[in-house]
Amino acid sequence: INAELGQGIGINDQPWTPANISTALWLDAADSSTITLNGSTVSQWNDKSGNGKNAVQATTANQPAYLTTGFNGKPVISFTQASVNYLITPTIANNSIAGGRSITVIQVIKPRSGTGGQFSSPIGTRSDGGSWWSFIRTFPAANEFGFHGSAQYWSGSFLGTEASILVDVVSGGSILNAFRNGGQIGTPNRAIASFSSATSAVMYIGTGSQINTSEAYEGDIMEILFLPSEISLANRQKFEGYLAWKWGLTANLPADHPYKSVAP
Repeated sequence: INAELGQGIGINDQPWTPANISTALWLDAADSSTITLNGSTVSQWNDKSGNGKNAVQATTANQPAYLTTGFNGKPVISFTQASVNYLITPTIANNSIAGGRSITVIQVIKPRSGTGGQFSSPIGTRSDGGSWWSFIRTFPAANEFGFHGSAQYWSGSFLGTEASILVDVVSGGSILNAFRNGGQIGTPNRAIASFSSATSAVMYIGTGSQINTSEAYEGDIMEILFLPSEISLANRQKFEGYLAWKWGLTANLPADHPYKSVAP
């Protein structure tokens, strides 16, 4: 051990993963052991957070597809808007931004060309008493990404059809900061209206505001993580580095990102 330490190799030098931090929900399409298939569609996507918040869909027609080499040789969960594919988790405590609570939402997604509807939503809680959802809308420009809290919309990035690491951090239920591939997008410290709705609600994966063909998601989801708290800068960058190296997206990180050249 001393010889190894002398060469700069510590006994605790292990790759960082989301298992190193407390998460309320962690869905990982690359981990095939977490996927239950109904033929070629997904009936259950197991939560890796340790909280047992497995996302399920019993109706075959609404089950998303499982693509074994969907992105950079790794599996993805593929959602079709016309079929209204979506999964639902059990109730997750404190996933609302009501009452001054803070949350962090992390996604790796790849929308398809033609993503449409007024608010196509890869993830959200609004339909079941929650208080937020991410959205991809077709106006005022195609594939504009945003975050919805109460009656106010936020936007600031155009996704196109490339894969992106998206992080939304809500502080105190009323301040939003959003990041795409490690860089801030939109207005820093943007004020959003806090909800007064349920503090706990189910999570919808593949839709958010409404369950219909206008607002279901069209595209692939690689990974989703949720924290019922505001994430620190250091931990946000670890998540971004971990996801970028895992999904082959390091080229998208800013040049000054601490994990541009080495994984956390």
